[in-house]
Amino acid sequence: MTGRSGLWTVDLPEALPFVLLRIRLAAIQMVSAATIASYVGLGGLGRVIFDGMGRRDFGQVQAVL
Repeated sequence: MTGRSGLWTVDLPEALPFVLLRIRLAAIQMVSAATIASYVGLGGLGRVIFDGMGRRDFGQVQAVL
């Protein structure tokens, strides 16, 4: 097995769940920081999320995500 074939058959399938987890965690952190920033009055993307949650318009909140 060459180095390149080992990468595609062994290393990448093993690492893929961890890579996807890190992407998910980064997205959660970004959305939570934007929401907290709008809560303290800084506006931005979090304002749309915060307004949607306040009006219980979950379609608006989901559209941002």
